[in-house]
Amino acid sequence: MSTIIDWRTFNVNELRVSLRPTNKGTHNVIIGYGADSASLSFITPPCITRYPRVTGDGNFTDKNPWSPDCKEKASFTLDLTCEPVNNNQNDDMLEFHKMLDSIDDKVLDFFYQNQVKLLGRRNLNRDEVNVLLIRSSKSKIDKLTGHDSYKVLNASTKKYHYDGVGNQRMREITLVDVKGKVLTDAKVLPGDVVAANVFLNQVYSGVGGDKFGCHWGIKDVCIVCQSHLLEKKSELTHMAHEGHPYAMDYTLF
Repeated sequence: MSTIIDWRTFNVNELRVSLRPTNKGTHNVIIGYGADSASLSFITPPCITRYPRVTGDGNFTDKNPWSPDCKEKASFTLDLTCEPVNNNQNDDMLEFHKMLDSIDDKVLDFFYQNQVKLLGRRNLNRDEVNVLLIRSSKSKIDKLTGHDSYKVLNASTKKYHYDGVGNQRMREITLVDVKGKVLTDAKVLPGDVVAANVFLNQVYSGVGGDKFGCHWGIKDVCIVCQSHLLEKKSELTHMAHEGHPYAMDYTLF
């Protein structure tokens, strides 16, 4: 099991970014943390997920036109949002997303300094390189208002992987309860509060031509609270009209 870094004590200044040449004449960006150059792996704070696909066939479905065309290409996906939980602002998750931004900024600086090797571009200033960065923490747009509603981290891991000797093997995402006990036949549903073990899978480049960014994967997921057990709204004081001349209490017929 890889070392898990406490995101609360994470220091971006201890992040080391380097280049590793490949046999194809290109370069891979390698990130390590601390003196041991540990891989980045965190347990996220509890947060609401809206579009989880971490069991069964992952994001493969016959009903979705954007689904992979076969199960062998399926991925387990999990969106980790900054939405309020029980009508309270999720401060921990907001801080976690700020930490993700600091990692992205470190990667941005590295790509800016090595833009010829990594992007095939030269003489771009930092702001111009920033336009090419696909950030880990993305803003979710409210389709009704057009404004940012919350930030989200989209993590994904391939359901099938090659074992190094030519065989394709299937992996599963381990689901646990709040005590860490493994759950069998459980499902993560939209609106559930979860905490996940996320890790930096790779720093990619060349997407859409010259876009780059960090791809985060998932290993294990803790179901902190199911959506139907969350606190429900009992009143909306800003909607009260009890002082109106013909206001009456609601009664069932």
